[in-house]
Amino acid sequence: MKGKRNLVMSLVAAALVLFAAARAGMRLWEDQQLADAFRYTENAAWQQYRDGVPMEEIEFAAYAPLFEVNSAMIGRETRLVLSEALTYYEESEGKKRPILTLDAGNVVNAGLWEPGYGFFTYPTYEAGWRWVQPFVPDGEEPEADAPRYYVRLEELAAAARPRVTEDAARAGLSAEEYARLQVCRADIFFYDSGVFLSPDLLSPVWSWDCTAAVLLAALDAAALLILSLRAHRRAQAANTSEA
Repeated sequence: MKGKRNLVMSLVAAALVLFAAARAGMRLWEDQQLADAFRYTENAAWQQYRDGVPMEEIEFAAYAPLFEVNSAMIGRETRLVLSEALTYYEESEGKKRPILTLDAGNVVNAGLWEPGYGFFTYPTYEAGWRWVQPFVPDGEEPEADAPRYYVRLEELAAAARPRVTEDAARAGLSAEEYARLQVCRADIFFYDSGVFLSPDLLSPVWSWDCTAAVLLAALDAAALLILSLRAHRRAQAANTSEA
């Protein structure tokens, strides 16, 4: 009976480790496929990302032809109560410093289809960071020449979730997945046009599910070790008493 139990626990630990390895391997393969299929455009005006131009110096007006107006957005509600706080950052000497925080509960103009504003962010060279003009209060309009800053992708996606719940359901996606797509929509335009392969289009090779699987496998292995040690001690005690 104990031998069967130990075998089952060993198989469970092995399966969890294999699951983590398979998930990581699949994501690595998908990322490689995406990278291999990407080709930079020959359009000189669209090669700013390729040339490593700093975010503050990129002329985003050059990419305006990529973002045709989405008629599905016309007439949609722009008033949004922020469910999450948003902090915007500027970068100086390689370090990001907070420059503006919009607290949860602020009522803002979420925008419709204004590239570079609100949820319609531009990719940066660093995964998890977006480049965008902060939200303006409800009733105001974003200014075309307003400064843009860095903002964390996860913060912005969390703020977008309540707004996209219905659209996500119609698309058959979770609100989290759909919100991330909304925040990163420019990345798809850039990829398809050969402008830039955004790091936010790539899946993290090792994520929470892999970590959880390995931790569970470790706990399972630890429990198996403890049980084996206890069984060994009991066997030693039995041998001593017989002697």
